[in-house]
Amino acid sequence: SQSSSTAHTTTRRGPATGSGKWTLMARNDFEIVDEKPIGLGQFGTVFRARRRRDGRATALKLILRRGQSGADTIEAERRGATLQQEFQMRHGMVPEVFEFGPDRDEDFFIAMELVEGPSLEERLRDGPLAYDEAVAHARWVCDFLHAAHAFSPIVDGRQFRLLHNDL
Repeated sequence: SQSSSTAHTTTRRGPATGSGKWTLMARNDFEIVDEKPIGLGQFGTVFRARRRRDGRATALKLILRRGQSGADTIEAERRGATLQQEFQMRHGMVPEVFEFGPDRDEDFFIAMELVEGPSLEERLRDGPLAYDEAVAHARWVCDFLHAAHAFSPIVDGRQFRLLHNDL
């Protein structure tokens, strides 16, 4: 759903506009609740956010057009969000994408389900997993890969196959 927007701004260190403020999200349907990112990727930054209409905790990925994220990156992120929505509807197994699109500054956002808990990497810092738990994780990964390899939706009139380069 699109709505009229007001900028959510915050003071940032580093490159800033002349006012000393940096626009993080030029929309008002989501509120960033912690300025410290919960994830950093090649093209975007993920923040803990809250969906204003119902207070639901949300992972908000922002892909800024300035810098390295040009039109091709934005289009790839849009397509990825569409594929993730479709995969989630058919199989589950991935966070639900609530909405995505450009904000009024022509940056791009993806608002999705926030999955709480430690990563597998964090769990392994405490030592190896118990055998049964390790087997359960391995089986889940195999089930996911089976679903991903069979997934071939048509998006924007083109058939897509998933490539998992960051598994």
